[in-house]
Amino acid sequence: MSRALNPDQQKEIQVFQQMSQQLSILQQNYVQMETRKREIGRTLDALKDLKADHEVYNAVGQILFKTNAGKTTQNLKEQLEILEIQVTKSKKQAEEFEKRVKDKESQIRQSIQP
Repeated sequence: MSRALNPDQQKEIQVFQQMSQQLSILQQNYVQMETRKREIGRTLDALKDLKADHEVYNAVGQILFKTNAGKTTQNLKEQLEILEIQVTKSKKQAEEFEKRVKDKESQIRQSIQP
């Protein structure tokens, strides 16, 4: 026979569900940043064999701008540095939040058990 949850327990479950959704968003953001890092890495690999003054096109939105491989390489390296910092921060944030979610789940399970 199951018993009904009291209002405090129901509220805690709602908080847990919201936290789980937030964790999912954090993890999705982390994956997107990792994907962007790989894209930049592949682009840098493609550019490494070109001379610095070799003409290339850089996409900004739907517009292509003519530039050179040296400027593009430097720009991508800067983007990669910033992205690596953001990825590290995002990963740490997601791990800490995941711990909070697990703690909340454990707390709820204990409060529900007869």
